[in-house]
Amino acid sequence: MSKQILVIGGTRGTGKLAIDCSIDRGYSVTLVARDPAKARSLFGDTIRIIDGDVTRPESLQTAINSDFDAIIYTVDITGGVGGRGFFASRQSVREIVYDGVVNTINAAKKQGFQNQFILLTTLGLEAPSIIMTVLDTIKPGVIRASQDKATYLIESGLPYTIVQAGALHDGNVSSEPLVVSQADIPMQLNYQISRQHLAQILVAAVGNAITLDKTFNVYGGQELLLSPAIIDEQFQKLR
Repeated sequence: MSKQILVIGGTRGTGKLAIDCSIDRGYSVTLVARDPAKARSLFGDTIRIIDGDVTRPESLQTAINSDFDAIIYTVDITGGVGGRGFFASRQSVREIVYDGVVNTINAAKKQGFQNQFILLTTLGLEAPSIIMTVLDTIKPGVIRASQDKATYLIESGLPYTIVQAGALHDGNVSSEPLVVSQADIPMQLNYQISRQHLAQILVAAVGNAITLDKTFNVYGGQELLLSPAIIDEQFQKLR
């Protein structure tokens, strides 16, 4: 039976590419979108689209049910707070970055969802770096909010996979081979990953027992398309 995936944050960037990868795998995809018209212009009738926003908890109740095999949550990655702009207030950053995850998890549990929650965040949250300091200046409180959302998911009781991405780029390949690591490393420009490769990692984690209840970094990727063997080899490093 085809896996049923719910994607939150899928009309741009990595989230959109994760939907494309899921469709290629034959998965049934539902997208929660703040702008359903934009979502329909991107995906047509290839996926189910539900009007919803992570800052409006009531809108999530109709979107989530217990039948989904996984939720892929990509709102808030370092390229922009869910597409909501830079230089937001500390309160706004907190509402989107942290409260959005809390609202989604609470709605999921209320609807009886007990399957995998895949959260995309950034590496380097625990290791000081110039890049993260600048990011925290642009988006006040984003480091703490990102740390807290991961903690909330871990403590939620849901099976989780937390993917901490390196610096994102729109190219096809990176200069280094793909690496999956659980080390505490700082965000640096040499830890880069393409959005396409990151999307493949997110989708490859769906239903993969090795990734359950794991937090890990991903960066690199010298191939145009990561093979399942390459991804599996890296996943085997998880402990």
